[in-house]
Amino acid sequence: MKVFRRVIFRMSFLIAFFCYSSPNASTVVFEVNPTQQFNEIKPIWDILNLWSPSLLVNVDGTPNTWHRDTHPFVNRVILMTATGGRPDYPQVEILKKDSLGNLVYDFKNFDVYIAAALHNQFKPIIVLGAIPFVLAPENYHIGAFGSITDPPIDYVAWYDFVKTLITHSVEKFGLNEVKSWQWRLYTEPDNRDWWSGTKEEYFKLYDYTAAAALEVVPGIILGPGNMLGEIEDNWGLDFIDHAMTVENYYTGATGSYFKFFTISAYERCVKSHPPLKQFETRMQTIKDRLLQYGALDTIAIGFDEGQLITDENGVYLWLGDGTEYGASWQAAYHILGLREGFERIVHWGFTADGVKTPKYNVIEMLEKMKGDVRIQMQLTADNRSYFATFQQKIDGIASVAADGNTIRVLIYSHHKYRYPHPTITEDPVAVQIDVNALPFKSKFVQVTHWGVDSTHSNFFNTWLDDSRDLPRVAYNGMGGSIYDAGVNSNFNQDGHVFWWYHKPLYLEIDDLEKMAPDTCVPKSRNGSVSFAIGMRLHQVSLLELRPDTTTGIASGRASIETAPPEIEVFPNPFNQNIVIKLNCSPQVKSVRIYNLAGKTVKQFEVPGGTSQPVSLSWRGEDQSGRSVSSGIYFISALLEDRRIIRKVTLLR
Repeated sequence: MKVFRRVIFRMSFLIAFFCYSSPNASTVVFEVNPTQQFNEIKPIWDILNLWSPSLLVNVDGTPNTWHRDTHPFVNRVILMTATGGRPDYPQVEILKKDSLGNLVYDFKNFDVYIAAALHNQFKPIIVLGAIPFVLAPENYHIGAFGSITDPPIDYVAWYDFVKTLITHSVEKFGLNEVKSWQWRLYTEPDNRDWWSGTKEEYFKLYDYTAAAALEVVPGIILGPGNMLGEIEDNWGLDFIDHAMTVENYYTGATGSYFKFFTISAYERCVKSHPPLKQFETRMQTIKDRLLQYGALDTIAIGFDEGQLITDENGVYLWLGDGTEYGASWQAAYHILGLREGFERIVHWGFTADGVKTPKYNVIEMLEKMKGDVRIQMQLTADNRSYFATFQQKIDGIASVAADGNTIRVLIYSHHKYRYPHPTITEDPVAVQIDVNALPFKSKFVQVTHWGVDSTHSNFFNTWLDDSRDLPRVAYNGMGGSIYDAGVNSNFNQDGHVFWWYHKPLYLEIDDLEKMAPDTCVPKSRNGSVSFAIGMRLHQVSLLELRPDTTTGIASGRASIETAPPEIEVFPNPFNQNIVIKLNCSPQVKSVRIYNLAGKTVKQFEVPGGTSQPVSLSWRGEDQSGRSVSSGIYFISALLEDRRIIRKVTLLR
């Protein structure tokens, strides 16, 4: 029934869109102006957190390329536990004592980890801390995240440790290479699960760290740990005051050296405020504090950790939300970060064990904008009720390519709830986009529309249908949400087997999809175009506008959502016969039906050379005409540029 509901919903979506085809019916209107240009769109998303640097290395010590292979857009990695102080990772301990009690350094594993990062063409961001065991007090504390939380017993010894580590890095990898790395002191030092010392002790540790680092590499890219700023002592922003006005613990001068200031940005599915409000508030607080000291333009701002941390039931999400809800949240964060000039926004992962999640496909859309120049995109009308705008945020950014021949508009619809409040309709919101002063000489504009929603670029909802009855288990007492993108973190052994059995099917349907065939839109006499799209709950859309010299639409505004679903199946579930309607017939190369084991049970001949929809009928038989048993089957249509899969249920 789930697939049938999706088909009906997509049809209702198109019907609703036609109702919005006149300008007077538009609910939300954005105006894009390519002549008003701002900053270059840099890949603030090109970074991953790695809990252990050993993830970059195979068992035999050779570089592991899994993260590079599955995340081709990643250029930087944060090495969370690379310098010691963790009983569960003894292999990362750099500073030790020999049998005589003398301090000795062992850089063997550290060098292997860094070499593996460079082999993958990753620039490392090295987290200094926790402190090594040999510098910890006798009765040291291990925090909730498994590392020492105490300050060192000897700050001078810590100074020597940092200086020796960076000196070794320069000798091993070269000064110019090390200058391109970043170094961060601790993770969330204002969170007592990471740092049990006082605020003043952390500031002292930072001052000693900066002095040691600068002695080896003047101008080194160094900053404090990402502040949490939500719990415990809540003193994270006080670091800026210390660095700007307070006497340095090491040098005795005023102030401390730092090149960036980052925080953690976690949010929950349901809040008592509008969506993303917490993110916006914290961002503005940081900017105000830096502006107070005239440092807003010289200190980079970033979020070194962030994702949806719990679902609507309060269950922990290890890798964030894997559905379209997580995708629209992700798009909102990155759009805000790009608009505000952030240096980075970091998440823990984008794939479900290598399968692209909807939020991964948001990054794919952002990648298409990389290197563009951001242009003006402003909201000019919103006819929705106050309650609707409070619950659902619709926003976006626009850019122009360096050659001036492509305009891109990225827009998202993020609702406060995964499913709407009973008083909110699920109909798509009509969004009109007016692009003025187009630099194209052609009379027509070709519009390409990629998107993520509940049925596009989204394997996860098919996975939810398949696995909803599987029991979830908490990992280390946390997790177990069905929406967790970390699918391997909330299963018992039977669940893992189920995932691996189905994973090949999901790899076929995880790519970024077009929402509709390309559309040709006429330019007006003043060189502008106007069109509308329907934005569903948690939809993210990328629209690309290029010159088109073909004969386009005769006149008037255009809808770029006029295509019916590419494949329709009815009825579903079925008992005797199911009709498969192909609305993309000129592109279809083959159609086959396979079972849960991935075995083909039926292959169809698809007529070519026609632009009309093609209907196929399947009576639940295999290629030899024998009836197949009840169960779940997949209809797979191989197109010229992608594969589309629909799940159907046969009930005998």
